[in-house]
Amino acid sequence: MRACLVTVLLGFAGLCWNTNPAQSQPLRTALIISNAQYANLPPLPRCTASAAVVRDALRGKGFEVVERSDLRRGEFDAAIGTLAKRTAASPPSVAVVYYCGYALEFSGRSFLLPAAADIKRDNDVLTQGLISKSLVDSLDRVGDSAGVVVLDGFQPPGAQTTGLARLPEQIQPGSFAVIGANNDAAAQGPTAAAQASMRPGQALAHAMRRT
Repeated sequence: MRACLVTVLLGFAGLCWNTNPAQSQPLRTALIISNAQYANLPPLPRCTASAAVVRDALRGKGFEVVERSDLRRGEFDAAIGTLAKRTAASPPSVAVVYYCGYALEFSGRSFLLPAAADIKRDNDVLTQGLISKSLVDSLDRVGDSAGVVVLDGFQPPGAQTTGLARLPEQIQPGSFAVIGANNDAAAQGPTAAAQASMRPGQALAHAMRRT
C-alpha cells in the first residue's frame, strides 16, 4: 500500500504543479469536503487543517475551488453532482476531489460517512453512508475530463478499518487516479496526503513513513 499511495501522490503532485496559469489550460476545478464536526462521532480537527492546506495549494495553481464542510448525505450527493456537471460543461477539464472525514468498511466496501451519520448497527452504513467507489465512478463517467480523487479517511471509534487503503485496487483504471489514505485522529496537523499537495518533494517521503 505504501508504494501504491506514493505512486499516486506523485501523479497528484504532477497534476497540481506541472501547470502554468499564464498558459492556456483546460478548466481546473476542485471540490474540497471537510467533515470535521460530526453529530454522533468525535470531531476531526485534522480535517480542517488538511482541507485548508489543499485549498491553498490548488488555488495557487489556478484551480477554481469549491469548499464544503460537514455535509449531510443529500448535500454530499449534490456537491459531487454539481462538480460533475461543471466539468462536463467545459471540456476538456481537470478536476480534483478532496474528502477528509470518517470512513467505514462494511461487507468488503468502503463508505464515506456524512456529518449526520448515526451508525448503531454495522448495516446502518448502507443507508447512511456514501459508497466510496460510487464517488469515483460518477466523475469517471464525465467525458473528456481527468483528475484525482483523494479520500483522506479516519476510522470511527471501534471500527476495524476504513477500507480506503484497498480502494485503488478495487477501481478499474480510468481517467481519475484514486488516493485512499488512513490516518491517526490522535496525531496533530495536516495529513500526509494534504501535505503532499503543498510540498510534493518533501511530503511524498513523509507520506511513505506515515502511511
